[in-house]
Amino acid sequence: MTFRPDAGGRTSYAFTDENGHYRLNFLRDIKGALPGTHKVQVHKAATDSENPQKNLVPARYNKESDLVREVSKGKNTFDFDLKSN
Repeated sequence: MTFRPDAGGRTSYAFTDENGHYRLNFLRDIKGALPGTHKVQVHKAATDSENPQKNLVPARYNKESDLVREVSKGKNTFDFDLKSN
């Protein structure tokens, strides 16, 4: 998952655990994201050896994402209800 700030600046990223929980990383040892509006992209790579670059998440949540979240200073919680079709 990536959070790309609309105003420019460093993108934050996260990996989800088996329950779908995540925590954004800004830099190696710094958690979080820049305050402001972010385009969110969700990715899930295929685990088969035939096509490891295949993204298992529909394009509307990654390369064509319309997911947007406003990050404020302090603690933020964002849940995403993704649909397969």
